[in-house]
Amino acid sequence: MSGERIFIGLWPDSETCRAIQNLQSSLALAGRAVPPENLHVTLAFVGSCDVGRRDCVLQALRTVRERQFDLEFDELGYFERHHLFYLNPSIPPTALLTLHKRLCRALSACRFKAPRIFKPHVTLFRGVQTPPSCGALHSSIKWSARSLHVMRSQLSEEGARYTSLREYDLL
Repeated sequence: MSGERIFIGLWPDSETCRAIQNLQSSLALAGRAVPPENLHVTLAFVGSCDVGRRDCVLQALRTVRERQFDLEFDELGYFERHHLFYLNPSIPPTALLTLHKRLCRALSACRFKAPRIFKPHVTLFRGVQTPPSCGALHSSIKWSARSLHVMRSQLSEEGARYTSLREYDLL
């Protein structure tokens, strides 16, 4: 299927984004730092969408009515297979897990297949070849989830460029 690549995610407010950037700067890893405008938590990667499937996704999200919630990112991790260094909540809040489950259920009408495992995280660096030190942070980063964002992802040699298609406020 050809078309635009779409995902649904959470975007940090400016204060949270600065805190994440400060963490990135303090780590000084050999890899490509994710630029501030791309820092996010992916809730569902839909993938390639034609117009009909994109419209289905936008319609399905209207049925997802969840409350706002707070996250606490307090741990660093590494996905060896993809060479990604990330930030994650050691204990994801129930509200986040519920939102993910309901989102996947709503998107099933759009030929979306939910992942076997949901690991909420914010990618900090890509292309990290040597596994860095992981574990608990000295100071956690607070994040208030207030809305869902449907994003178009365009890949290029310079990296991914994300464009917002629609935003849905959480209650």
